[in-house]
Amino acid sequence: MRKIQAASLVAAALGLASGVAGAQPGSSTAPPPHGKKQQPFVLQKERLGSSGMSDAARARMRAGDCQGALDAFDEAIDHSIDPTLRRDRGLCHEKLGHAYPAIDDYRAYLTAVPDAPDADDIRSRLAALEEQTTGKSSRSEPSDQAPADSAASVKGSVGAEGEASATPGGKPAPRGDPMDTVEHDNVLLASPLRGGKGWSLGPFLAAHKWFVSGTSFDDADTWAEMAGIVVRYSFGPTWTVFGEAGFQKFNSTSSTTNVGLTSVSGLTSQLGLEGRFPFDGDYRNQLVAALGLGFDHVVSTPGAATSGSYSSGALIPRARIGWRHMIAGSSAMDLSLDGGLGKFATYDNPSDFPFGGPGPESLVLGLDLAFLWGL
Repeated sequence: MRKIQAASLVAAALGLASGVAGAQPGSSTAPPPHGKKQQPFVLQKERLGSSGMSDAARARMRAGDCQGALDAFDEAIDHSIDPTLRRDRGLCHEKLGHAYPAIDDYRAYLTAVPDAPDADDIRSRLAALEEQTTGKSSRSEPSDQAPADSAASVKGSVGAEGEASATPGGKPAPRGDPMDTVEHDNVLLASPLRGGKGWSLGPFLAAHKWFVSGTSFDDADTWAEMAGIVVRYSFGPTWTVFGEAGFQKFNSTSSTTNVGLTSVSGLTSQLGLEGRFPFDGDYRNQLVAALGLGFDHVVSTPGAATSGSYSSGALIPRARIGWRHMIAGSSAMDLSLDGGLGKFATYDNPSDFPFGGPGPESLVLGLDLAFLWGL
């Protein structure tokens, strides 16, 4: 009986001791303090949108958290067609030593925008990774056997900072922070002549041919040259409103015995809405199309001193299509074809505008050249 009681006392003591030990601070069974639980990175795409996901991914990349940036890049790429996201995710994979995913991303980027400003740098990185993984590079000549020293030629191709320190053949690859390229692209795309908002302006030159009843293509009287300035405001990647005004001079050579040479000159103007449609990811070349309403004012002055001058004007709906080429980061050249239809009338009777005047309808076709700078 005493043995049973002693055993019971020993068991109770051991139970009490184990309970006390389990309640000690630092025990693995203790619940974490309220509010201190580690939460995994969760990208809420419904709150951020594709642009927010891209910004979040690049922010993590700049902070050096490439591992955390990968999840954000995956989400952003699923909801965007921006090819620079593939490049940036590739830079993260390269920095983390993930050669094959980096190769896939670099190839996708170069396929989408082969003429991108940083294309040569990305090709160098791609070539280094290809030779590092396979012993061959897409830049090298085909051969049956990889060079014996290929591993040495790309030694350290991905350094501690995620930079390519060597390219195939031992040539140094471009160095620097990979995010420099990202920031550079963002600045370029922010230009109002590319994908950004803001003002731009510049001079324009134009030659217009007026087709009036009874005239032919080579009649000098119906050719006019003009020079002026255009001011534009872009709302984003596609739409821009613009206004332009200039001086025009007709090549008037008509004369009679009593009147002599006639001089015709005046003002030309237009307000319109332009759409731009890029051929490449950095908007280096764009198709531009515009609809507008023009107003032309001309003054005809006969050569004879006894004859007075007279003025007339025309409201002319116009359409334009052309090509824009970016010369530099925020400067461009526009070359476009312009056309419209209107009817000139004198100002004595306002009811003649826009198409009620007694004169014939006039078709105008023109070639326009403009040089633009973003502000």
